[in-house]
Parts: sequence; structure tokens; C-alpha cells
Amino acid sequence: MQNKKLALKKLGQQHGLVFLKYALVGISGTFIDVGLFTFLIATTFLGSTPALHAVAASTSFVLAVTNNYYWNSRWTFAADSKVGSKKQYAKFLLVSAGGWLLNIFFLTIFSSILYQLMISASIINVTASIPTWGLTLAKIAASIAVLTYNFIANRFWTFKK
Repeated sequence: MQNKKLALKKLGQQHGLVFLKYALVGISGTFIDVGLFTFLIATTFLGSTPALHAVAASTSFVLAVTNNYYWNSRWTFAADSKVGSKKQYAKFLLVSAGGWLLNIFFLTIFSSILYQLMISASIINVTASIPTWGLTLAKIAASIAVLTYNFIANRFWTFKK
């Protein structure tokens, strides 16, 4: 019984450390993703319609994914995987594509909800578009919503031993 408890504790610590590293890499990727998204929305024509919001979100997402693969393959999961293999990168891209679809889905849902709330609270009128800070908030919420999917898929499929 005591051996099982120690084994479970050790397993929890190992996964906890991996998740902490994954979270730190994810935070850096989120800064890239949200920062570039906000920059593109605020300074280009990409802030004008929901379809163009998806273009801005996709552009920022690709750069963030590249950052995350680099650091996850070399630091977070380095002991568990063959670093930099083409098969591993393809898996990472596939998981990321699923995350991107979920991210766009949640961004659309969250920005629509926020838009309706802003109209209801008379913060903006019906003809106004959602402000940049509102889109940034929706983007952050979407990224948080996708975190668990990405971690589980990458930990147990992309970078599995």
C-alpha cells in the first residue's frame, strides 16, 4: 500500500513538473499569439470584420505554434521524445491545427457574447464593432479554453515515450 502511494506521488510530481514547463512555454506562446493578434487588429484592416479577425488570429497562432514546438520539443518533453523528428513535428502540427480550430471557434463565441453584453450595457451601439480590448479579452479566453486539449494531446500522443 505504501509503495503504491509513493509511486502515485512520484507520478504526480513528474506530470506536475512537465505541466509546469508546458504552462511556461504556453505563456510565452500566448504572449506571442495575443500580442501579435492585438497588434494586427489595432494597426491593420484585419480588425474590421469577424472573418478578418480569424485571419489575424490564424497569423498570430502560427507564430505562437512555432515558438511552442521549439521549446516543448527541446525542454518540456525533451526526455520523453526524439527531439525534432519530422513525424513528431507533423503530430504537433496536427494537434495544433485542432487547437487552432477550437481557438477560432471559442474566439467567435466569446467575442459574440462580449459584443452582445456590450450592447446590452450600452457600452457600444449596434452599429459599432467590438473594441480591440474586447477582442483581446476574447482571444485570451479562447486560448485558456484550448489549453487542456493541447496539453493532453501533446503529452500523450505527440511527445509520448
